[in-house]
Amino acid sequence: MREAYLGITLLAFGDVLMNIAWNYEPLVGGTTGVNVPDFFRFLGTARFSGATFIILGIALIIFLIAERYFRSPFGRVLKAVRDAEVAASVYGKDIVKIRPQTLVVGGAMAAVGGALWAIYTGSMKALTSSPS
Repeated sequence: MREAYLGITLLAFGDVLMNIAWNYEPLVGGTTGVNVPDFFRFLGTARFSGATFIILGIALIIFLIAERYFRSPFGRVLKAVRDAEVAASVYGKDIVKIRPQTLVVGGAMAAVGGALWAIYTGSMKALTSSPS
């Protein structure tokens, strides 16, 4: 699939996964959601506690890995495919193989970001709520 069709298909796939998550409670908890453990409760009760700095550190490491990844030879191939797909294929780059790899790498970065956000919000909720 190319361009707009890939985007439409991914949006539809995301909608299907969301419906599965809402309706299948044994897998992901249904409408109550997944329970994210509060990993950083022990780090203090301030708004900018150690949890914040740990998560910012992890995000910085991910950013540096992504920056290095996109400055590598494979990153230059990705830029060539983005700018001129036909020219990249003329130079011998396998476009059919590169597209799924790019999708997986982008999805992995989004997954790490979502996991960090879930941990952060779960930790902040646990830090600001009063213990029972």
